Amino acid sequence: MNKHKRYLLVILIFSFFISGCSSGENSISKENDGGSVNQDFVNKEEIKMFSSLSINHRCIGCGRCVRVDQEHFIYGQDGKANVISENNLDSSTLRGAISICPTDAIILL
Repeated sequence: MNKHKRYLLVILIFSFFISGCSSGENSISKENDGGSVNQDFVNKEEIKMFSSLSINHRCIGCGRCVRVDQEHFIYGQDGKANVISENNLDSSTLRGAISICPTDAIILL
């Protein structure tokens, strides 16, 4: 096998491995009563059960949550984020703000 064919084979194997890993991340399923439930659906249902939103002492005031989700967060006088609304706790913008918090300071209860 010449050099170029080996190179292409390595690229194909690597891309197949990468695409399999990333697609499997979103398609995890749970077994429930003999059926299969999509993990994304389960996560959305779990988020709807939350009734309280808060920010703990780990907030460093980076402002990422405020930039992503002005519906729920605002800068406080101390330069850190404060919760301004506990409505719509299943919103995608809130999930985005929670996921980009570098200190995991945003708490859903």
